[in-house]
Amino acid sequence: IVLTALDEGVTGKPLKRIVNWLTGEIQKYVSDETDELHITFAHLSEINKMIDDGSLSSTAAKEVLLEVARKGGSASDVAAELDLVQVSDTSEIEAFVDKILADNPQAVTDIQNGEQKAIGFLVGQVMKLSKGQANPGLVNKMIAQKVNTQQ
Repeated sequence: IVLTALDEGVTGKPLKRIVNWLTGEIQKYVSDETDELHITFAHLSEINKMIDDGSLSSTAAKEVLLEVARKGGSASDVAAELDLVQVSDTSEIEAFVDKILADNPQAVTDIQNGEQKAIGFLVGQVMKLSKGQANPGLVNKMIAQKVNTQQ
């Protein structure tokens, strides 16, 4: 698989992820559970793409990776079945952020007074509200932007 990745011109962070998955999660899976793998370079490439486009977190990617290794199938289908696809639709995330900001005025004030830990609290609340599906990077940016415009 690594040779295929190199032949396909995969370099940098995506190549490092593939190597880490193979030497970490996949090696442990094979050692602990089975000798049968249903994972191909195409699966790893698809998971990498999903991380890069923000539709899958790196933590969720590991779950998808192991499920694909067990059963095969499309990584995007597996992610959808496991309800792990991140929401990156800004209007949907904005609704979550607006609700959390309205429900937590003290945290907004804390951020405006320089207490950056409150951003983490608010991001956590949005993640909880979205059942972990909001893209946390986007949530963080949106909260910072909205709080700074309220000053």
